[in-house]
Amino acid sequence: MSRMSARFIAKEVGLTTKKVYEMWKGMGVVKKDKFGGWDLTELGRKMGGKLSKGNYPTPTFEFDSIVSGMVGFWNRKSKK
Repeated sequence: MSRMSARFIAKEVGLTTKKVYEMWKGMGVVKKDKFGGWDLTELGRKMGGKLSKGNYPTPTFEFDSIVSGMVGFWNRKSKK
């Protein structure tokens, strides 16, 4: 697929945008910045994440790679 933000990934996988950001934060790929927005971590950049261009940049990822990471995270989390 293509590069997507949390809002579009949430729509594709049937979650809320808030839940997607919570998962991404748990995975360590995003963090809150000093203004309350979301920013990429070093791990997020290594996974191919980029900030969108515009007045309010948001993290974006390639759909297939981030969703596979989310599934792995969910599986590890649910086994605890």
